[in-house]
Amino acid sequence: MIQLPPDPPPVVGPPVAGPATIIDGDTLEVAGKRFHLWGVDAPEPGQICERAGLPFDCGHEATGQLRHIVGDRTVICRPTDQPEPSRATVAICSVDYRVSESDAGKEMVETGWAVERVSLSQGRYSFSQDRAKEMRLGLWMGYFQMPWEWRAQSDLPRQEPPPAPPVMPGRPPPIADGFAYEGRLGLACDDVQAPDGRWFNDHELPMPGGQAFGLNLGSSDFAPRLQVIDPGGTIVAAVDAPAGPSGAVLVFTPPGDARLTYRLRATTVEPGETGHWRLEVMYNGQTDRVFPGEDVPSAIRTGCSPLPPIVIKSP
Repeated sequence: MIQLPPDPPPVVGPPVAGPATIIDGDTLEVAGKRFHLWGVDAPEPGQICERAGLPFDCGHEATGQLRHIVGDRTVICRPTDQPEPSRATVAICSVDYRVSESDAGKEMVETGWAVERVSLSQGRYSFSQDRAKEMRLGLWMGYFQMPWEWRAQSDLPRQEPPPAPPVMPGRPPPIADGFAYEGRLGLACDDVQAPDGRWFNDHELPMPGGQAFGLNLGSSDFAPRLQVIDPGGTIVAAVDAPAGPSGAVLVFTPPGDARLTYRLRATTVEPGETGHWRLEVMYNGQTDRVFPGEDVPSAIRTGCSPLPPIVIKSP
């Protein structure tokens, strides 16, 4: 027998609709009222997590993900009677896609940038969270503390934790200090086709200045092109390779000593080509080959929404 998810809590007031201002990964304002997404908890701005062995502000990224989900669309928040220590009204907030509505809290859990608060949701988002963990999306591609644990240690306003918080989550230790992305270019929901006919797939990676990264983009279906794009939209490194197992190997060392977020773009040499691709990233200094003499890690998918567009500038 198929077990249906529990019903959401009863709505206790009229819905509030309008454009939304994103406060953080689980809080937004609509029509001057602040709402906390029902049943979920996202990392706080300033919360430090680990991805690919590197620290990053996962609260900032969670905020960006909710901003991306909402965009400039209308948000409809339906208040519930559940209390919230931050004094925001707990609500089920939906994004209006005109033909349908999408539960913003569920989307945050599905993309891995929020976790379910089982003590409140009663498991309504459990399937979505299990899928995000299995596919290593968002927070689940690295190591992180549950937001309520981080708040408790940081003396921030504490929210109600589940009665039995799970053990520290995350994927197994990365192999050879590296990780991989892969997909089918032209067929995945986060692929984009440029005006010149080339499909591309972007991933963001925080990179500290002065540290060498080994990057290898390979495809047996097309000749791959790997581009590294800085935050200003300039392609600062690129390499092409023929189709086949060898791939396009590129050693990239960000200049300076600041930690900046770069885009790694998997695309094609020729317009219109599609097929399977895999991008491996190594950051322990062994950059001659990406995973020399070791099994490569299983691949990571980071979500089903393309990154916001960026204007490519001439170097």
